[in-house]
Amino acid sequence: MEWPEFVEPGYPVYRAFIVPRVVGEKPVYARKLTGEDVANWGATLDKLKTFLTSVNNFASHSGQRLEQRLELLADCITLFFKIPLMREVLPTVAPSPLKLYLMTRLLWPGLEKSFQEKPLKFVSDCYGEPLTKFSQSRVSAVFNDAELNKLVEEAWFNIPADTRPGANTSSLISHMLLTSSMAWAFAVQSGKSREEAAKIRISAIMHDIGKPFNYRKHYETSPKVAERLLSDIISEDELKDVVDAVKRHHLESAEIKNADRMSSDIDRLNRYVAATIMDDITAICSQLKLNPKLAYGSGEDAWNFWSQVEQARHGTVESLSTKFVRQVQNGNLPRPSDNILDDDLVMFLFDIGGIQDFILRSSELRSVSASSVLIDVATSAHIPLTIQKIVEDRANVWIPLESFLYTSGGVITMILPRNLGHVMDEVLNELRENYRAQRIRIYMASTVLRTDYHKTVGELGSRMVIAKLQDDHRYEPVRLDAGKLCDLCRMENGEKALETGEKVCETCYALYEFGDNLHFKQKWNSSISLRSDSFTAREVFDGVEWSDVSAGIMELLSGHSLSDLEALGIISNRGVSTGSKPRLRNVGLVKLDGNLMGEFFARSLSVTDALERSARVDMALKKALQEAVSKVVDAVEEPLEKRRFAALTNLGLMYVGGDDALLFCPSWAALPLAHHIGLAFHREMGEQASLSIGVVAAPPKHDVWAMIDAVSRLLQEAKRRGRTSKAGAICFDVVEAGVISGSSVKERHESLKERGLTAQPLPLAAEAGNHSLDDLIHLLCSYLDSSGSVDVFTAAYKASKDKPNEVADRLRKVRTAIKKTVHVGDSLSQAGDWHPYGVLFAFKMKDADEYLLIQKLAAKTSGTELNKIAGVPLADVDLMVKLLGGGVI
Repeated sequence: MEWPEFVEPGYPVYRAFIVPRVVGEKPVYARKLTGEDVANWGATLDKLKTFLTSVNNFASHSGQRLEQRLELLADCITLFFKIPLMREVLPTVAPSPLKLYLMTRLLWPGLEKSFQEKPLKFVSDCYGEPLTKFSQSRVSAVFNDAELNKLVEEAWFNIPADTRPGANTSSLISHMLLTSSMAWAFAVQSGKSREEAAKIRISAIMHDIGKPFNYRKHYETSPKVAERLLSDIISEDELKDVVDAVKRHHLESAEIKNADRMSSDIDRLNRYVAATIMDDITAICSQLKLNPKLAYGSGEDAWNFWSQVEQARHGTVESLSTKFVRQVQNGNLPRPSDNILDDDLVMFLFDIGGIQDFILRSSELRSVSASSVLIDVATSAHIPLTIQKIVEDRANVWIPLESFLYTSGGVITMILPRNLGHVMDEVLNELRENYRAQRIRIYMASTVLRTDYHKTVGELGSRMVIAKLQDDHRYEPVRLDAGKLCDLCRMENGEKALETGEKVCETCYALYEFGDNLHFKQKWNSSISLRSDSFTAREVFDGVEWSDVSAGIMELLSGHSLSDLEALGIISNRGVSTGSKPRLRNVGLVKLDGNLMGEFFARSLSVTDALERSARVDMALKKALQEAVSKVVDAVEEPLEKRRFAALTNLGLMYVGGDDALLFCPSWAALPLAHHIGLAFHREMGEQASLSIGVVAAPPKHDVWAMIDAVSRLLQEAKRRGRTSKAGAICFDVVEAGVISGSSVKERHESLKERGLTAQPLPLAAEAGNHSLDDLIHLLCSYLDSSGSVDVFTAAYKASKDKPNEVADRLRKVRTAIKKTVHVGDSLSQAGDWHPYGVLFAFKMKDADEYLLIQKLAAKTSGTELNKIAGVPLADVDLMVKLLGGGVI
């Protein structure tokens, strides 16, 4: 399909970024829209047309009325523009929550009742026959299209809704979706029928869709684009209604016109122009004899104004755009007038409480995985679907997907018309009942939408606090029998038997079954995409069935082969075991979370700024994890081992989304993954946000709950440093005998700190005067190979190999040197202060490279004055080596 050529409006178009984007290694505050960007927008629309055609062919319209088909179409358009939020680290056919949402909508008659029941029942139903049917469709294939993900992501960030400095901070896509949600709300509030509201909604999404081709005459291009996209998808009469509404959205269509105006007022930040660049604009106007009031007016006068400015002073649009966002970032802006945007627009906030207690109710990995999936699905699919269905049943109104502004991390925000307020109380009661069995609490608050986004959010937050304080939601009392407590959670009576013989409660039974038979089994049999390669975990592990290997899941995640599992007696003899028992490798656990994310989002200046920040965070984390996995895969030498590592990563990824993740992996890969994820996330976020990371490693038979408790404590410690370190911070620990838990890692850390053997929490990136993980990794890698040809990924992979190799040998020497240095210091010191004597001993060992490494660590701490040394982080290096060795060193 051919689309119009890009026509500039008389001056260059720039997209300005409140949170800078990184191009190469450089933060960019304003980026010029190019002909290639516009061509890519055309390619995106081609794929949208293909997607809508596939949806139309696949969807079951049995018994659906006209308005329901139009509502499904609009939901699918919205979901298409949210495709980057469905990015998977290793794409599989297993559904992400938004895929699950779409699958449910397309298979509506068959799944309509499932999601109205308990959330675990909904998820279990979806993972069965419906998933098989959906996975084989052309609709499902769209989401694994890497080119499409990139196209939509670039469109979100490169194409502005407005071309003027300051106003060009708003994304076109976010503006279209916000306008649609408001236009629909006005239509419902004014009593329009569902069919009329659905058409208004589609028209609102399409009202600016032709802008990138010709901003100045988008009122001509947008109707043509809408017609080409929707022809053969809806009837000619429906198409005519939509196209006509797009044509007159600036003139007659009241709902779209008002929504467009209010959406622009909210998201284009014109109210901040006076405090940032208006003096510059006035000075330019004085020189060029122009009227500054035309700069942010409407119609041809505004277009001509900026054309004349740019012709007279080339580069002005770019320089003003850059200055605007830089001053906005610096803060100290005057608060805008606190006006209610419209009494008919209300923002609702749902907050899911008790998430961590639910996820950690059991120490069984299958249950932890299942509960993590359930929370993710609840936030992005089950609760939105339940809300939509309840409101449809009670008020004959379908809430648009774009009305759900944010659905992540246990938080859901929505824009609704005021006249649905009474129904939302019923929604809350039904949601609470659905989640009562899981001991998950759901709270709701609402407030009118204001022009000042901070005021809206502040009011919502205050009302949510009151809602939680006034909550009278109680769980039904459970009569506990001490002799029959659930063997997994110890919270309820255990009356159902697992295949392992353990007696568990109904919830733990459902979680275990889902985690084992559906979630892990699904991952085991699902095709994984790794660059141009495609395979399943089952294939790369010799075709063994999940049921035959599930008992050894932790050993698999630690990097053991099937022959190892046979030798260890974990799986039945398949004739490939060498017979000798291998040394148990350690399994690593990485947990990460964003630093000061509340403050980061609190700096949002509008609804769309907040939406874009949340999208940026989610995409940056997944992209960073994807990069890190690729780095490890590249370090692995054997093709089969590359595939197996990718399969294990997919298996061990408990959850990733928003600003947090939890990942089990072989111990040797944990530190390189964590380091790269942290730095890549910071870079992707334009150095405006960072992560804190906890890493632990332990033998595979170690208690999972205790490991999670330990890694959570380390993450908490890392956050103390991460909030002040520019690129974030990390804390790590290893145990090979005994128990690792939150209390044990804290006690060990405090002991090492007193002795000056640790600098943890470590900043991820180099900092003047401080040890950082970056410094320690570079120091260790340069010791392994002074030519610089060994990176931490390669070093870790080689260190973990059973066969003797130079990397492993040299790392063993480091551990020996560290032990000797501390031992000598302890032996010579009467006060227990090992530093002066131990470091002096290391400086005397001039001929051994491993002692040179210790000398460099000491020099970083105090220069060359040994009497000033207060400590050297030898324990940190020792723990690094143990992590990289994966239990072998």
